[in-house]
Amino acid sequence: MQKIILMVVGLAVLIGVGYFLFFKEVAPPPQEVGGVMTTFEKPKKSAHYETNTPEHGSVLAAVPINVVIDFNFDLAFPSEIKILKDGKDYGSGGTVIDDNKLAMRRPMDQSAPDGLYRVEYNACWPDSSCHTGHFQFAIDQGKISSYLDLRDEKEVTVKLSEIKFQPANILISRGTKVNWINDDKAPHYVNTDSHPAHTYFTKQNSRELKKGDSFSLVFDEEGIYPYHCSAHAKTMHGSIVVGDGEVMPKTAISFESKFAGQVIAGKSAPLLDFNKSDYDQALRSDKLVVLYFYATWCPICKYETISALYPAFNELKSDKIVGFRVNYNDSDTDQDETNLAREFGVAYQHTKVFVKNGQRILKSPESWNKERYLSEINKFSAKQ
Repeated sequence: MQKIILMVVGLAVLIGVGYFLFFKEVAPPPQEVGGVMTTFEKPKKSAHYETNTPEHGSVLAAVPINVVIDFNFDLAFPSEIKILKDGKDYGSGGTVIDDNKLAMRRPMDQSAPDGLYRVEYNACWPDSSCHTGHFQFAIDQGKISSYLDLRDEKEVTVKLSEIKFQPANILISRGTKVNWINDDKAPHYVNTDSHPAHTYFTKQNSRELKKGDSFSLVFDEEGIYPYHCSAHAKTMHGSIVVGDGEVMPKTAISFESKFAGQVIAGKSAPLLDFNKSDYDQALRSDKLVVLYFYATWCPICKYETISALYPAFNELKSDKIVGFRVNYNDSDTDQDETNLAREFGVAYQHTKVFVKNGQRILKSPESWNKERYLSEINKFSAKQ
């Protein structure tokens, strides 16, 4: 009898913890939007809620083609989505319930301005009962400067290599064909957000891609297309922005930059997500190579990158600098990053290492502000 009581109590505790984690989600950390640190409120999840795209707390480089919310129960009208900024609804047309009745969506006005948006929704069921919820996302088209500009190309290729999309973030014109090719031994997928619903842009969902397999799609509608690999959904992400050249000026990151990895910040001086091929290329150049060892679980790292590292790279004017954000001692760290930390004797996250002409010229575990980054980088990049 005592064992049964303990089992019941344990089950009740697990249910309570699960409820807390799902329904009492905390607000995400502040993020920079248009040069201003922006705070996101806690989302409210309705009954039967599963996922949404854009993700709560995300900052997008362009306007979403639509807002999609997924559920685990059949939807019915009058379900509704509102996409609000400063009291104005930037939804375009009415709310649509998908044929399977497990998702509803609403297109977004592509002329919507930058800033913070609050999505308010009313989810209704066949018994005429309804539940409300809300979440937030932001648009900062200044972030388009970190995308690889391929608008002069009619057809582009994204490699699935080293458990990454390479390049990860690209800017293309309407009518461009994108080909994904798997170069890894591990199987991959190309799936539209969210995970695991894959409902944002349903055409962008491939079968399993084994080594050498490919998947292709033509993009005709302007907007942003976030996607991921379902086999590596926590770490393998990509983004495509389809934009008119008259609306979006040419960015400083061009096809000739030759770097395959994701550009996180910077125009003249790119800050990239680390991959060994880009790092080896940078070492062979005369550029100052800046390494920042970053851990996903480290609050100092998150604050320093957002408030200091990224803004500093966005202000740098010299093309003689390239930076890498290197994962350190977290679940995203690969063997190349582990070897790099060992090579430079890195013992702490948020350590900075400068390399020039193959030699380490600076190593600092201290936390820096933006001014310190600019001072140290400009000083060492000027040295021969």
